[in-house]
Amino acid sequence: MYLKSTTEVSFNDTKKTTKTVLMTGKIEEIYMKVGSKETKIVYKFEDVDGVIYEHSYYILTDERRDELFPLVKDALPNIDEVGEAAYDLAMYYEGFKVEMAEEFEELTIEDIEIIKE
Repeated sequence: MYLKSTTEVSFNDTKKTTKTVLMTGKIEEIYMKVGSKETKIVYKFEDVDGVIYEHSYYILTDERRDELFPLVKDALPNIDEVGEAAYDLAMYYEGFKVEMAEEFEELTIEDIEIIKE
């Protein structure tokens, strides 16, 4: 599973050149420590040519998760049909769409689709 923009974004791929291309985003790891109220999400943004824009992580706090849930809940699958693991992954990716839209000013949540592999 990964994200793909349907609108091109521009970024500096070198000190002197700018590239305009579709962007992808992939969650690589999700670290949830019980009782910590934080989840560390390791991700990678790269363009469709495979050039890495950013490889980093962000901390998703319980407060931020509670803020995002109303924005993504309608897009989530039925947990009884897909199971808890698939539901959780879908929830993280729906939230990751918000993070990707915040990273690239050209994008809105509607400009990003979830691709299931």
